[in-house]
Amino acid sequence: MSTSHFYDGALATGAAQVAFLAAFISIIILIPAQKDTARLMGVLILALLTFGLQTGVCGWCANPHWRSAAVPLFWIQFMSASELILVRKRGGTERSDATDTTKEMAEPAPSLAVQVRRSLSLLWSLRRIGTEWQVKGASGTGALQSGGTHGRLSFISKRLITTSAAYLVLSTMSQAPSPDPSLISSRKQALLQGLVDLSLDDVAFRIIGTISFWICTALINLIMYNSTCLASVFLGLSGPDECPPLYGSLTSSYSIRRFWG
Repeated sequence: MSTSHFYDGALATGAAQVAFLAAFISIIILIPAQKDTARLMGVLILALLTFGLQTGVCGWCANPHWRSAAVPLFWIQFMSASELILVRKRGGTERSDATDTTKEMAEPAPSLAVQVRRSLSLLWSLRRIGTEWQVKGASGTGALQSGGTHGRLSFISKRLITTSAAYLVLSTMSQAPSPDPSLISSRKQALLQGLVDLSLDDVAFRIIGTISFWICTALINLIMYNSTCLASVFLGLSGPDECPPLYGSLTSSYSIRRFWG
């Protein structure tokens, strides 16, 4: 891939993402919650922009692993936006957290900058932490405080260490030697066919491969989540208390919601 093609693709993808965010903010702030038809048309526009993001990344990024990670994130972003627009009927002047209605009505209307910040913060808070729609049982919610520079610096330093360690482990695992071709032949790729013919090496390879896949997936999700949280807290879009740990305790892993809220 030539350098000019790389930069052109990156510019096109970035422009499409900016257009998506601009369209989302415009729908939230400018279109009243009662205008269902107009909001539905806005969601259709967001779907087209998301499809453009997918097409752009698939044509720009040569690494299939990065493509498979990026494309679902764009559609997750779209689903979050469509839920806020059509289901929650979110408006730009509403607060992100659950507050007393009388107090909220007495407060002056927030500025445009505050409305944009709240909307973007809520768009990327998939678990709706700190809002009335927050998922129940999210791990570590409320354990961190967002006030003050010290809280932010402590959050950023701890998450940087965690993310760097996860990246090093993932990088080390990716350097492992390739498996013996006899273990992944076409005859052994069927899910059920030939199970009775599996050797001890085949069984060990499948068990180790499954566990390795779980670990790699968990580390990739952790790196992407922490990177987003770090950028959001650094830019002031979110506070540390709005970015609880992605995973809960292993002792709570009997429940998906408790382990991975």
